[in-house]
Amino acid sequence: MTTELKILFVEDVPADVELAQRTLSREGILFQSRVVENEIDFLKELDEYYPNIVISDYNLPKFDGMSALKITLKKSPNIPFILLTGSMNEEIAVECMKTGASDYIIKEHITRLPFAVKETLKKKGIQIEKEKAELKLKESEERFRSFYENISLGLYRTTFEGRVLLANPALVEMLGYKSFEELAQRNLQEEGFEPSYNRKQFIELLETNGEIKGLESAWIRKDLSILYIRESARAIRDAEGNILYYDGTVEDITERKQAEIALKEKMDELQRFHNLTIGRELSMIELKKEVNELLKKNGQHEKYKIVE
Repeated sequence: MTTELKILFVEDVPADVELAQRTLSREGILFQSRVVENEIDFLKELDEYYPNIVISDYNLPKFDGMSALKITLKKSPNIPFILLTGSMNEEIAVECMKTGASDYIIKEHITRLPFAVKETLKKKGIQIEKEKAELKLKESEERFRSFYENISLGLYRTTFEGRVLLANPALVEMLGYKSFEELAQRNLQEEGFEPSYNRKQFIELLETNGEIKGLESAWIRKDLSILYIRESARAIRDAEGNILYYDGTVEDITERKQAEIALKEKMDELQRFHNLTIGRELSMIELKKEVNELLKKNGQHEKYKIVE
């Protein structure tokens, strides 16, 4: 081990401390150490020295190893704790390990101490890295959950067979359902959402292109009203290329679409009125021409001036 360790010994016999120190040094462990033999000094060194590992005797005149272990677990649970004692029955050893000791060594077998220190620190390092990874994963999951639940876009995951695996609150609300569980009762393969295209076409597009971007269509809400949407989706495959499910996003464009439909209806109405008006004007011109011709035949002046 190339990094210098900070070891806190809980021991009242100086010779035993020296023996432990020599044993560790012979195995190439670099360390500095401090020694305490009572609770007050132990608490002080935990706070100020903050050791990498605690090596404690079990029986001391003014303190004991179990108390030291419980204090360490409460104040600094990431600091490994090894019991190094002259004698220990099996029941006490089991109790210490269950309480949270990293290892225990009988002083007669002190040659095991360097190995125990190395293994304990290795296990603790792995545990700390695992805890860090779990914390990062939890934070990532919480960020995703917050994004998933609060984003205004609808998000979904469906299977080839038409089962709804996931749908965020925005999509559930868009489709007029009270809960995801209620929505998930629908089978898209049998019922579908879209009056403007069927699910078979949707699947064919995904299988051919791998994804769909900005597809506009009309879906049917629970109350049978129309929901206009813009949809993007992609096929998620396993290592062999088989489709596992489809992930997609849905944007509600109903308001915009309804405005477009209303505008088109007004434009069509205006065009019809325009055509009707133009038709009437042309009829009036023809009628005026006929009146002028009849006046001319009777030797009278034309009554209407025609501008074409």
